[in-house]
Amino acid sequence: MFVLPQAGWQRVAVVALLILPLVLVVILMSPALLTWPALSDKKRSDFRELVQKFVDWVQVAGGGAPPQPPHC
Repeated sequence: MFVLPQAGWQRVAVVALLILPLVLVVILMSPALLTWPALSDKKRSDFRELVQKFVDWVQVAGGGAPPQPPHC
């Protein structure tokens, strides 16, 4: 595969664009993290599921293997 050489600032811009969605989601989730002790059990469970889906997304986006479904 042929890769064009990039200037230093372009590499920084590409890395910043790749990290931006992760930072944005963490910032948007911070109010829920700060109010964690006040959440009901149902909302805590829903939030745990959301966090798990986010972790799975980050793993796949980072080049990892897709998550396996739980075995019952």
